[in-house]
Amino acid sequence: GFVGMYCALTGATFTPADALYAGLATAHLPQSAVADTLTALRASNLATLDAQLAAVCTPLDAHSTVARMQSKIDAIFNQPDLEQTLQALTHSLQEVRGRLPASKPESDAHLAHTLEWLVACQASLQAGAPSALRVTQHAMVRSYDIHASAHVAAQCELAANQQLIAKPDFLEGVHCAIGARKGQAPSWEHKSAQAADTDTKVGAVAQLVDMTMSYAADTRADRDVIVDELPHS
Repeated sequence: GFVGMYCALTGATFTPADALYAGLATAHLPQSAVADTLTALRASNLATLDAQLAAVCTPLDAHSTVARMQSKIDAIFNQPDLEQTLQALTHSLQEVRGRLPASKPESDAHLAHTLEWLVACQASLQAGAPSALRVTQHAMVRSYDIHASAHVAAQCELAANQQLIAKPDFLEGVHCAIGARKGQAPSWEHKSAQAADTDTKVGAVAQLVDMTMSYAADTRADRDVIVDELPHS
């Protein structure tokens, strides 16, 4: 799915249930049980670790927002560019609002929760710097296309950030997040996703991502070939 794109563009954070669903965690241990569990594990056979954890860990399958919204995530964030992502999000908002009962929207809990989630996604995207969102979306699309490894992704992130922190939007975001204008809405260099898409300077950063991705992938492939060709004892 496109959970990675969703997180990258909205800055969404995971609950324990989301982490389990996405495969980023294997078990969830309530804070109240940590001390007793660690004591028991120190005195037990590590070969039975999985079984012991399963006995005390909390099942959270029904509590994952990402799991409930997976179909929406895939429909909205599987887009070739930022402008189309925003259009897909707007369309989904209109569709859900049209299905909610006008008199008692809270009567359909699932639709009401979906609408709340969609509104939060829209607010996050509208609050972000269009240039950073444009570069992030481009980098993620390319990563999906080539099934980029964590090594390649890290190289691309470093290359893009080195360019983006030199842009006016970086200081603008810092000022409004923790600086003298803390709490105020930033005034970004680009007023829309379309404006960022057509800016050649933003496009140059996207091209740098492409070059870095190709170089990092080629370098990693060459290194893997060298390792494979080494004599094995």
